[in-house]
Amino acid sequence: MNVLNMESYTRKCEEIKSQLLELKELDQTLSNTDFEQDIMEVMKNFNEDQFQVVVVGEFSRGKSTFINAMLGKKILPSSALPTTTIINKITYNDIPSYQLIYRDETNSPKLISEEEFKQITAPTKPLAGNVEAEEKYQKQLEDIQKIKFAEVEYPLPVLQNNVKIIDTPGTNDVDEVRVKITQNFMPQSDAAIFVLSAKKILAESEMNFLKFILKEDIQRVFFVINHADVLRTDEKRKKVFDHAKEALAEQFPDTKIYMISSKNALNARRVQQGEEVKGKVPPFEQTGFAEFEEALGSFLMDERAEAKIEKPITSGIRLANEMKRSIHIERQTLYKTATELEEDISKMKPELSRFRQSIDEIRQSYETMILKGRQDISRILQLGLENIASSAVRTIQAYDGDLNGDAIQSRMESVVAPLQSSLQSSVRERQREILQNALTQAQKRYVREWGKMEETLSTVLVTKQEQSTTLVNHQVTYDTAFVSEGDDSVKTGIAALGAGIVGLNVIGSIGLAGLFFAPILIPIAFLGIGGLLNSLFGSGNRQRIIAKVRAQVEDRYRGQIPVMMMEFERQWDENARVSAEHFFTQSNKKLKGIEDQLTSILESKQQEELKATEREAQLEQTECRIDKVVERLERMKHVREVELV
Repeated sequence: MNVLNMESYTRKCEEIKSQLLELKELDQTLSNTDFEQDIMEVMKNFNEDQFQVVVVGEFSRGKSTFINAMLGKKILPSSALPTTTIINKITYNDIPSYQLIYRDETNSPKLISEEEFKQITAPTKPLAGNVEAEEKYQKQLEDIQKIKFAEVEYPLPVLQNNVKIIDTPGTNDVDEVRVKITQNFMPQSDAAIFVLSAKKILAESEMNFLKFILKEDIQRVFFVINHADVLRTDEKRKKVFDHAKEALAEQFPDTKIYMISSKNALNARRVQQGEEVKGKVPPFEQTGFAEFEEALGSFLMDERAEAKIEKPITSGIRLANEMKRSIHIERQTLYKTATELEEDISKMKPELSRFRQSIDEIRQSYETMILKGRQDISRILQLGLENIASSAVRTIQAYDGDLNGDAIQSRMESVVAPLQSSLQSSVRERQREILQNALTQAQKRYVREWGKMEETLSTVLVTKQEQSTTLVNHQVTYDTAFVSEGDDSVKTGIAALGAGIVGLNVIGSIGLAGLFFAPILIPIAFLGIGGLLNSLFGSGNRQRIIAKVRAQVEDRYRGQIPVMMMEFERQWDENARVSAEHFFTQSNKKLKGIEDQLTSILESKQQEELKATEREAQLEQTECRIDKVVERLERMKHVREVELV
């Protein structure tokens, strides 16, 4: 079964796009407005909002073959040895392409051939003492570490409907891959697939890695036990499955576990596509893949698709209401002379200036709260990092196991992983509180100030008999709209450690769907130290070796804390600046839109005498059509299955 057989989602997407296009068409009938850019931005974001599926697991668990089986084609290199050494982002395109993106942004992306891409594999570790081989190995590592990720585009059905598959290096890799996965890819993914192997089910290192995953992230994790084909009997397969289920249940209840054979699934799909495959190929239905893909597809539809659909619906409703506001403004000027309108605009100018000043004051208050929040979180982070460092050092001092780097690292991770997970949760929760409080305070003040300006606008522009209706009622619609939608948006937006969208959908007439805090990474450089430790082991007694290891761990864990703190604060300040810039730039943009509309209407009045009655009828018709768009969007927002209109 194709994981992307999501027909109802596709229908909804097309219906939403048709409503947004109708708003774009209606904007052409309005005078002195320009909502087209905003509407096209919503559509662009909607089209680019992908389902992100991240695949994780240790080396030699068959991740590459698993992804190839999902794709139905040998795209990624695979072998019995470790292959994936960089992050691969795989998306749909009609024309296949492979492109390398470098960490150093001064280096331009590099297009490479399929053959060149398949040559980027993990270098083989040399034998100790072979200086030439060790130097070559180090050079290969350095070249690979210059690559940030590879972008792979291919015309495969599974990638359609905006699905992106992210292939990650082994979780037992160097270069602090675990930190990147748990802090960056996991929170932002729609689903994560943890690939295990039936040959060695749930090694200690895998259980240690799982301790880094926060509880809210684990709900999106699918566990697949690969290499089911090596277990020749149902009894053996059941034994492995039950062991995995029991081992995971204690820490992660209600986990989703599937027994599969990626090799057989890939070959079965290749046969279905007319390729020749050596040996006997079992039917696809016997590989376990069909059950897994059906569950993944259902999860994406039931748990993730609705959240993606809600964004453009909410934005469309907001833009529709802003268009109605523009209609109301123009309607109230129809029967005024140019002189009367000029006088009204002069009366409005002090209020518009006051509102702009209020926005600046709200921004200053917001930035002050965010700064205090940074100081608060910095204290939590500093204490947490110090505690982790002290625990790591104590673990080394008390270590009585084998003297090799991998064994010591495993022991340290069993201690450090729960501490890091706890620290991550504490920082995430505190950030959630700080952001929600700052945004709530800003929104309340903004709504209050916007209401004052709308009241003045109503009083100045509306004729006496109309003052109690049109604009006043319109303003109430805006104020209540954001209150009813804000809580869920904030909760959704900061569900990850500052990752993704933090947005109150409507503040007055300002949409905050794009207001965000980019990922705040806790830069804990505590992983991938097995190789460093191994280099310390040579001749000497146990006490001397432990002392050397202790000094290395002390430097690795505690010595880097000042650098980590500086990087954290830099990220926080930059994200605070960007989030504030987005909201307050949008606020000033909407205010300027009102000023420009009034000025443009005045210029039109001065150039020609408008046919007020005819124009009012046109505006009435446009407003009715906008109301119908809002009605359809609202209906889609609350009903899961909607037939095409």
